[in-house]
Amino acid sequence: MIPRLLLGCATVGGVSFPLAAFLACTSGTSVGVPAELAAWTPPTVDDTHVTAAWSADEAADALARVAVTPLPAAALARDRYLALMALGDAACPGDPLQLMDTLVPLDGCTAASGVSFHGISRWLSGSALSSAADPASFLLYGDLRIVRPDGEAFEVGGFAGIQISQGRGQVSRSGEVSGSWYDAAQGEGWLGEGLSATLSLEHFGTEGGARARVSGGVSRPSSTVYFDELRFDATCGGHPMGAVSVRDPSGGWWRYVPDAERCDGCGGLAFEEGPADVACIDLRPLVEAIDLALDPS
Repeated sequence: MIPRLLLGCATVGGVSFPLAAFLACTSGTSVGVPAELAAWTPPTVDDTHVTAAWSADEAADALARVAVTPLPAAALARDRYLALMALGDAACPGDPLQLMDTLVPLDGCTAASGVSFHGISRWLSGSALSSAADPASFLLYGDLRIVRPDGEAFEVGGFAGIQISQGRGQVSRSGEVSGSWYDAAQGEGWLGEGLSATLSLEHFGTEGGARARVSGGVSRPSSTVYFDELRFDATCGGHPMGAVSVRDPSGGWWRYVPDAERCDGCGGLAFEEGPADVACIDLRPLVEAIDLALDPS
């Protein structure tokens, strides 16, 4: 149970506990600052800017690779989770689709297959999401660890899902992959590599052509990228509006802002707060990457 903060105290099960030795829970009590805190001085902070390890051309190449790199697909997370849940049984975890805290002990359980289940999860699909949701829509979220007999683990602390709707001559798909995901048995790809993300995707298929959007960050060992409301539609020749940033090996950020007036795939590329150079980077392959990441099949 998470403590509930109330009037300077943590309350658990109706019993109040002090937040720290020098805080009092009694109303109106005056509390002084301990001598060891009064003598404390904050450390010196080095606020100097980092120096880029990449040249502008190398950063442009890295952003071009981002455009052709597959985005995390929620359907892959779904398939891996459901395949492992199918190795459970009536005794462990007790539910074929979810890890319920009323069924799985705090220290986990082991099914007859030898697969052990730890944590909690929630699975929703189709009409359980909303009355208008397409049957292929789903949402998976949880804080869980599923360990195979060989010791390789599927670990999740977040959520992933796709929602599909149709109407007025268009198919709309939106999805998210957020939190931390890792599957030791996957071997390659984003799930095998492991990632931390707050990624939001949208794709609209219309008679006039596709529109797409990607926003949020994805961090994995091979790269760290942040999409700042990057949007694609028929205007601007299919080139995006918004911005995208990639982390330099130094720890700083290169930020690319396509020119929404030129609409020719060129824009400003700058490191941190430095001056921007003109760079021409074709980000249009991201539309296909968004489409594939939102494919529920």
